[in-house]
This record gives sequence, C-alpha cells and structure tokens, in this order.
Amino acid sequence: MTVGGKVILSNDISHHPAVCWLQYRATLAIFAFCWSCLAMPLKNPALKHYVVVGGGVCGVSCCQTLAQEENCRVTLVASKGLLKGVANVVRMTRTIDSFEIVDQAIDEIDGPNTKVVVGTAASLDPAAHVLKLLDGREIPYDKICISTGASPHAIARHPRVLCLRDSDSARALIARLSGDH
Repeated sequence: MTVGGKVILSNDISHHPAVCWLQYRATLAIFAFCWSCLAMPLKNPALKHYVVVGGGVCGVSCCQTLAQEENCRVTLVASKGLLKGVANVVRMTRTIDSFEIVDQAIDEIDGPNTKVVVGTAASLDPAAHVLKLLDGREIPYDKICISTGASPHAIARHPRVLCLRDSDSARALIARLSGDH
C-alpha cells in the first residue's frame, strides 16, 4: 500500500512506509523504458511473440500487460519458480499508485497466451531474434523486454550501512531497527 506517497512492500513491513520508495521509483522507470521499447511497431504485425526476461515486479507486470493484447503470445523467462507481482493496486493520484508486492507461483501467470519458462538467459542474438538460455534452449521472439533488475550502487561498505534492494533487505533494515540482528 502507499501511505503519504511512500510505497510499502508487503503486509509484514506495513508499519515502515518509507522502506521501498526508491525501489518503486526505479521499477517505474524500468517499466516505462521497457514499455516504450515494446510499443515500437513490429515488422510483421500479424505475428506477435513477446519475450520478457525477468521474474521480478517489472517483468511480471510487463508480461501481464502484454498478455491483454489480442493476437499475441508472451513468454516470461525467470530464473526461479517464484515470481514477484503486485496486488491490491489503487490509484492514489495521477502519479502515485498504492499496491503490495506479492509472491506468485508460475501457474498464476501461465495462461492461454502466456507461458513461463524457468531458465537463465545466456545470450541474445538480436539479428536472428533469438534468446539463448544457459541450458541450451532457444526462444525466438518478435520483441523482447530485458527486465532483470538493477544492481544498487552502495556508497559505503560498513556494518552500519545497509543498501535497500528488495523485500529481504527491507526486512533486514526492520530487524536492525528493532534490535533483532
């Protein structure tokens, strides 16, 4: 949920409204970039096969949004069987949405035009429009969205400095603040 414009990751840390505001803003920026790339016209509009790489909030949201289009197939490539998604989305203002980050099983995403592939991307051949996975599988695509997240830039390495990156680092901060570390 969002309280005063600050995003909360899940119910178990809902009493810390400022924990993940930066992660939320980064996710919005990455999703906007991916959406603008995917919105470019296809060479063959009759065949739409989108591949989204990344099982985090941005990748799953992108996959679910694309799956609503007619005449398209969406393949989500995730390195783990547990995906991240959003629930209880409420528009608070023109630029702020309230939502919760939730874990989602693969079968919650799989659908008639959506397929989840568990694997790790190894290489990309943009000329051939093929994503190659570490185990040797190849996934052809018309358009691809790389949504594998970002690495935080920690400005200091110190036991009292914690870099907020995800739900686990937010919980670690809460544990440190409550003295449970």
